[in-house]
Amino acid sequence: MRKPCVALFIAALLLAPAAQAKDDKGGEIALDLVKVLPCPPQSEIAAGAGVTCAQDPALQKRDYQAVLDAQKNASADEKTLAIADAARPSVAQFGRPLWQEIAKPSCKIAPEIFTAKDDKELAKAWPATVALFHAMTKESIRVSNGAKKTYMRLRPFSAKVDGLPQIVPLLPVDNLKDSPSYPSGHTAFAYETALVLAALVPEEQDAIYARAAQYGHNRMIVGAHFQTDVEQGRVGGSLIAAAFMQKDDFRAKLETARPELRKALCR
Repeated sequence: MRKPCVALFIAALLLAPAAQAKDDKGGEIALDLVKVLPCPPQSEIAAGAGVTCAQDPALQKRDYQAVLDAQKNASADEKTLAIADAARPSVAQFGRPLWQEIAKPSCKIAPEIFTAKDDKELAKAWPATVALFHAMTKESIRVSNGAKKTYMRLRPFSAKVDGLPQIVPLLPVDNLKDSPSYPSGHTAFAYETALVLAALVPEEQDAIYARAAQYGHNRMIVGAHFQTDVEQGRVGGSLIAAAFMQKDDFRAKLETARPELRKALCR
């Protein structure tokens, strides 16, 4: 059976004619997630958005309960990682639990790879690798924010569902109160990173995709996103990666990063 993320990436490539690069030497992609993703079950459509969405209270309740369940079932260690993952998305944090897992068993990875607090520090060791993923970052934020600002979905900790307790976030959320919830930008980052990373180290794609799934699920554990936010963040991130993989300049960056990363992982 084909792996779910591989199947999703193939589907994204097939959809990519609607998401072609505007300028192969620039960073933009012509991708409008509002035309691709389904409406969330609850939203406050931005004025003049040209979109009509039906409210779905039953799905909204299931979405809300999924966050409560994720928080209830998470271990102390899982909550600690979820809080760490809630920081500004970075290759350094995404890869921290992953690098040794996808390296050869006898590989001694340089300790600064694990201790790098952010991508600026990680880039001292892996300049080409960090540059590759950062080539997508600005455009990924723009594309995800376009959908967020259209649907204006409340975050779980700001929403209310009759008969269910208020969701309590596991971290300060002052910076999120004015940030819509759908789709999850962190999850989009996780899957675009995973799909490109899997192109560099394809023999370890299972572990890479598992980390992306964990990273997305952690958005529910901290109370920052609903389940459908995470699900459609996965779709959005896959489409973004597919669009970039069609760009000649991006593929050139990928081939520059490949030997750097594989050597560090003893691959």
